[in-house]
Order: sequence, then structure tokens, then C-alpha cells
Amino acid sequence: MMEPGRQTVPKSIVSRPISSIASQASTRVNRIMRKTIKTALKMDVAPRAEISNPQDAKRYMELGVRNFSIGTDVSVLYSWWKDRGAELRKILSSI
Repeated sequence: MMEPGRQTVPKSIVSRPISSIASQASTRVNRIMRKTIKTALKMDVAPRAEISNPQDAKRYMELGVRNFSIGTDVSVLYSWWKDRGAELRKILSSI
């Protein structure tokens, strides 16, 4: 007997290969991304794509994206970690 309020995972999901589930998730994410870009352009808002390398720009350009950011988050985090690490090294050097 199942506990009240507890859900079970359908057998079909458990037996499906992980690659199939990941593929469906990726397809859904891509569909949502395309819809978001299309909506932004329709509302005259310029969407910006955050990409990790220049080759990634091609697929976004096909969707109408003209603004790109390459690795912004990584460089901001790297700079913050570098500065804080140097600060911590200075403090710890007196031990």
C-alpha cells in the first residue's frame, strides 16, 4: 500500500535510457529558447546570447540575435577569486 501523498515514478520513465531523457530536456530547452528570442524580437527588445566560443554565435544569428556576451560570468568570477585569493594569501602569510 502506498503512503498518502506519495507519488511513484512511472515504469516507462525508469526504464528509458538517460540519453533519451537528456535529449528530450535539451529539445524542450531549445524550444523555449527559440520562443523567448522570437518574443523578444517581436516586442522590439534585443536579446543577448551568452556564448562560450565564437562558433556558438552562428545558431543564435540564424534566430535573429545580434548581441553577444562571451564568457562574461567566468571572467568576472575569475577576477573576484584572484583578488580575494591574493588578499587571503597576504593574511595567511603572517602565520
